[in-house]
Amino acid sequence: MKKIIVLPIVVFCALVWAISKDEIARSILPFIIGNSGERAMDQFINECQNGPSLGIAEDMLADSLIISGERVAPRLVKEIANPSMPCRRYAIGFLGNIKFNPAIGRLQEILSDSSEQDYFRADALIAIFRNLKVQN
Repeated sequence: MKKIIVLPIVVFCALVWAISKDEIARSILPFIIGNSGERAMDQFINECQNGPSLGIAEDMLADSLIISGERVAPRLVKEIANPSMPCRRYAIGFLGNIKFNPAIGRLQEILSDSSEQDYFRADALIAIFRNLKVQN
């Protein structure tokens, strides 16, 4: 029964995406057919680096992460170790929002590193707090 309902929706979204090349259609299609964590991470980095030229509003930059959920989290934990990562604050905040407990170690490293910018350290503290709040 589910396949009968989902297939027309997928076909419709694919047609809308192919015809219009609209940003909204492109963001909805991966949600319907699934989006791998790697693709979502690549999309996130691309949109962070080229967002204004792509016409993507700042408040939509993390959408590819939100749609992917925990599938993108393991790679994100590795990437946030890079202090020059584009949109690093969004990535750190996202890990706190989804309460991804395996990220706590990396977040603690950022928090305790005195060479990190204060706002990254503050973001890490907030993300850790969100994770710990769930555990208690």
